Amino acid sequence: MFKKVLCTIICTMLVLVAFAGCQGSTTEAPQTTPAPTTEAPTEAADHVEPLNNQLQIQIETETKGESSAEYVVIGTLDYFDLQNQYNETLKTFGTWSLVNSDPDVTSVAESDYSIVGNEVMGNYYLSVGEICTVTTVGAAYPTSSVTFTTLDLTGTKTEAMGITEFFDLDKLGTAIANGVFEFTNVEQPENIDYSSVSEALNQKYIVNAKELETEYYLSEAGLTLYLGDKTHAEGDYWLLTAPFSALGDCIVNTNLATYAASLS
Repeated sequence: MFKKVLCTIICTMLVLVAFAGCQGSTTEAPQTTPAPTTEAPTEAADHVEPLNNQLQIQIETETKGESSAEYVVIGTLDYFDLQNQYNETLKTFGTWSLVNSDPDVTSVAESDYSIVGNEVMGNYYLSVGEICTVTTVGAAYPTSSVTFTTLDLTGTKTEAMGITEFFDLDKLGTAIANGVFEFTNVEQPENIDYSSVSEALNQKYIVNAKELETEYYLSEAGLTLYLGDKTHAEGDYWLLTAPFSALGDCIVNTNLATYAASLS
């Protein structure tokens, strides 16, 4: 019994001595410099715009022969499970002019985009506009086509959104008739009065309501509508914009209404 106690006391003393030795002097582990890492080269982006340090949008370019097309790419987000589906949709939209290109045709498609949303909302919509200018061998002049698409970045769906998901068409028709839309890409032609423009907008967006997914654009400036043939002489098309403040009663989308209110 005594031997056991004595042994225990000796062991305890040895542990205390060792602990005191460690306290008296410390030895730092040698610092090492991490080995350099080599990142794979990436294509330079034409434009990068961060939103709230989360959402990143950039425009990239794809070429085919002498033709080129810009398309929008959405950067990484932690909650962005559908990111690849969004980017497939955006690339298909942006590069359509290259799919069936003709050797005698040179096309240049330029894209622009707008994010509708803010940190208060926490929900975002992405509108993309593309102008494709086509030059054909033997043609008298180039032709252009204008297309738009708007996506819901909240993850609800990846397909293009129709204008009726944002606006009440009957009330929008009244706003058009009241003259709230103004020319944005050109000055109003002298030989065109607004009544004829209003009638054309009403016929297209309210009466016929065709292809609305690709015929409108949302931005901080408001709602932009498009008039013109799908393919037409370069510059022979009209973009008309109305501020959201003039469309308050027309807006049926809660997120858009919140965003519009934040602008005032």
